[in-house]
Amino acid sequence: QYIQLEKWYEIENLKSMVTFVIVNRGKAKQEVSNNMIAINIPRIDISSTLIRERVKQHSNIQTLVPQSVEKYIREEGLYEI
Repeated sequence: QYIQLEKWYEIENLKSMVTFVIVNRGKAKQEVSNNMIAINIPRIDISSTLIRERVKQHSNIQTLVPQSVEKYIREEGLYEI
């Protein structure tokens, strides 16, 4: 977490060696120090319950799980009952 960075061991040394990239997955923009890069990405709420329900309904889950996971779920007949 960005707000915890100042508590990191030898954070000042790290700051002099690297550029931190802060990824904000929430709605509010995060203000960061000048020597850091802030990236805002949309938050996507995915729950295991949603995946199970969609599998039971024979609905598409391609955007919710990796292809290999979908293949395993479908081949093993998981969550269909």
